[in-house]
Amino acid sequence: MTVLVRDMMVEDAEMVAAWINQPRVGKYLSSNLRHGDMQAGLIRAALRRSDQHWSVFLIDGEAVGLVAFDGIDAEDGIANCWYLLGEERFQGQGASAQALGLVLEEKRDALHSVTAWTAAVNTASIRCLEKVGFRRVGAYSGAFVIDGDRTDRVLFEKLLSRC
Repeated sequence: MTVLVRDMMVEDAEMVAAWINQPRVGKYLSSNLRHGDMQAGLIRAALRRSDQHWSVFLIDGEAVGLVAFDGIDAEDGIANCWYLLGEERFQGQGASAQALGLVLEEKRDALHSVTAWTAAVNTASIRCLEKVGFRRVGAYSGAFVIDGDRTDRVLFEKLLSRC
């Protein structure tokens, strides 16, 4: 299995919107993305923002997921990241971690630190973050609602610069 990443193109917006709108994916995203109504036009607008960078990842040439950086602060060298695996048949193969690792390496010279968060019940995402060197830095108690139940929002950080 070969995992590659490339910058997301506006032509990918429909595909990424479809991934976000899948209930199995959306339920783990920010509340504004959870309702199955993401529009490709909103994604195209996000791609034009200087504080966003979205990458599509591919397995053996097929687009299967997304790694996104938002809240990029170039002056302070910080950003938040999130990711998703849009093609369910690739779950459990480590592709998301490989893709995230590739994008983090690509950003090493531009960013000092990257943050991420996930629902405490999303053990696959926790494993993914830990696999690429994120460390837990805290949690917001009951700050995420999934399937009608409150769970903690677990916070992570990864230092990229060598200082």
